Amino acid sequence: MGLWLVFRVLLFERKGKGMNRSIFHYLLNQCKTIRELQRIHAQALAHGLHPNHQSVSCKIFRSYGEFGHPADACKLFDEIPHPDIISFTSLMSLHLQSDLHQKAIFVFSHAIASAHRPDGFAAVGALSASGGLGDQRIGRAVHGLIFRWGLDSELVVCNALIDMYSRCGKFESAQAVFDRMILKDEVTWGSMLYGYMKCAGVDSALSFFYHMPIKNTVSWTSLITGHVQGKQPIKSLELFGRMLLEGHCPTDITMVGVLSACADIGALDLGRVIHGYGIKFNAASNRIVKNALMDMYAKSGSIDMAFSVFEEVQSKDAFTWTTMISSFTVQGDGRKAVELFSDMLRSGILPNSVTFVSVLSACSHSGLIQEGPINVSSELTWLLIIRMNWINHKSTAQTGKSISKGILMRDPSFAHSRTAPSAIEGISLEPSYA
Repeated sequence: MGLWLVFRVLLFERKGKGMNRSIFHYLLNQCKTIRELQRIHAQALAHGLHPNHQSVSCKIFRSYGEFGHPADACKLFDEIPHPDIISFTSLMSLHLQSDLHQKAIFVFSHAIASAHRPDGFAAVGALSASGGLGDQRIGRAVHGLIFRWGLDSELVVCNALIDMYSRCGKFESAQAVFDRMILKDEVTWGSMLYGYMKCAGVDSALSFFYHMPIKNTVSWTSLITGHVQGKQPIKSLELFGRMLLEGHCPTDITMVGVLSACADIGALDLGRVIHGYGIKFNAASNRIVKNALMDMYAKSGSIDMAFSVFEEVQSKDAFTWTTMISSFTVQGDGRKAVELFSDMLRSGILPNSVTFVSVLSACSHSGLIQEGPINVSSELTWLLIIRMNWINHKSTAQTGKSISKGILMRDPSFAHSRTAPSAIEGISLEPSYA
């Protein structure tokens, strides 16, 4: 298909035919790769169709988003003189996928200021952004516009309203929307269940769940993870058993929830059974599930199994590395924790604040200050200084500062560094969100 599409583009070029809008729309609909899209984009520029023809420009913009290139999509959007409402909505979705809720709200406001009448999909995007921000004032303003535009009877919009009010902690408003709805689907009941979980507590949520006429994997998972977060791991495991008995297949999120429950109570045998179930039904290959498996094995005292799972992870993220490093630190194997930290740096994964605290703790409590072949003090301290501005919790910053001072005390030679002690002394303990 790729070679055929390129051939079609070249054919039109050689024949000298005008690449009109119909041809471009046809080619864009046939486009299967980002390279093909870039070729079509270049031809649209060469033939003056972008940005002079809105329909072509908007289609190219949405295609970049669909191919997972949000930066290129945003750049192209700024070149469109008069974007349509579908493109505005697509841009909102791109921002939401990156958790840029404030930018999504700005795009929604821009669409309204451009005299567009948003449809239900645009309204859902604005409500999702409001919920992500936890700003019920914006959410209520969007709700007012929805009522004015006559969108308040659309099922997807009502579901989004319930979700927004629940995420903002306005349970009564979510309940009011729910009660007024004539038609309810699985998403409706699931959104209301989430509202109960977040605002009314797990006991009320459980009562509501038992009265739900529609129960699916998502609602079961929501209930299970809610009980884990509510410090009721045994109840969450009981619910998981009922879920399986009723024939529902767990998702990756379900598996993470029940493995976290096992970790909380140190249920190694049950954790192994769930691990085996995941392997049998191909529910243990996902990275987030493997991270949860590592955490469960480590907290249950089986560090060897945790490390075995760690080695199976093909694409390790910061959480994968940090979980294993923290596990060795807790087990008192500071040298192994530091070795893993060095491997993490070589892999190109940037450590987070938890990683630093774990490794610094390992160094401080295991006496690994420039000992043997591992010279860790200068490397760790400098990285800590660079990274500390990203720490969001004062207590974590305080811990990191205390441990790094301990390292300086244990390592007199590093205390003669020109700026390291003063840099550590000057670390602000105020939360930083930069």
